[in-house]
Amino acid sequence: MSESRISELKNKVMKVQEDALQETKKLLDQTLAYNQWAMDTQKQYMKMEQKCWHQDWKIKYLERCIYRLDPKAVLYSESYEEEIKNAKKQKQK
Repeated sequence: MSESRISELKNKVMKVQEDALQETKKLLDQTLAYNQWAMDTQKQYMKMEQKCWHQDWKIKYLERCIYRLDPKAVLYSESYEEEIKNAKKQKQK
């Protein structure tokens, strides 16, 4: 093979390798961006989950306070109480 042909092939190989490196860099950047998005989403979910837990805790605390003051108090209608019982049963399964 002639010297010019060899250098031409080397240049093509280097170009292909550079293109592959650029594509790899692009994919890595996309992966990092996705990971950051996933972490942010998980943080938001955990904040909302904690907020819901605190709201449930407040409701249960207020219910206990009301029942202490009036043990015969009716806080919910019968249909709502049945829904709560069914939801608790489903959580236990």
